[in-house]
Amino acid sequence: EKKVMSDALRFGAGDVRVGDLKAVASLSGIVRGQVNGRDVLTTKDMLAKEQEMIGLARRGKMAWRALGHGNYEISKDYLNDKQRAAIEHIWNSRDRVMVVQGDAGVGKTAGVLAEAVNGLHAQGIRTASFAPASGAVSELEREVNAPAYTLARLLVDESLQRELRGAVLVVDEAGQIGVRDMCALLHIAE
Repeated sequence: EKKVMSDALRFGAGDVRVGDLKAVASLSGIVRGQVNGRDVLTTKDMLAKEQEMIGLARRGKMAWRALGHGNYEISKDYLNDKQRAAIEHIWNSRDRVMVVQGDAGVGKTAGVLAEAVNGLHAQGIRTASFAPASGAVSELEREVNAPAYTLARLLVDESLQRELRGAVLVVDEAGQIGVRDMCALLHIAE
């Protein structure tokens, strides 16, 4: 809340007062709450979008057959047990949405996603790779050895969406995607 007020005062320098901001915030659908002892703000619209995103993910739980059929072995012998488990999770999950989480630099893109995609390709499964920023797209293309696109392109390019029907969508750096774009992505996947 303090950050929002601070930014509003800075951008409205001379024209905006704290009392005015608090009055507007109370009238404009702002929802207040606390997270870890900190005052936080959101909007009713954003809460609804978050619920929509969660609903889209939940509708895909156990809704599909596993991607892999077990005839492909992990080829990168340098992968550790956690990376191997993540790859097996991707291949064996029956969920529409799968998440691989890890710290920066632990090999999610170069190790896990690249090997998972290679295994899917070896089994005749089409994939399409995406990232939120063009720099990440370049890295992703190098690692998966296949074309990758920005998420923004997928969200607006209906011909690309049609072309990718039936493909597995691989999204790197998904934690950098906002709620609205993630909802749009999940609708496309659905």
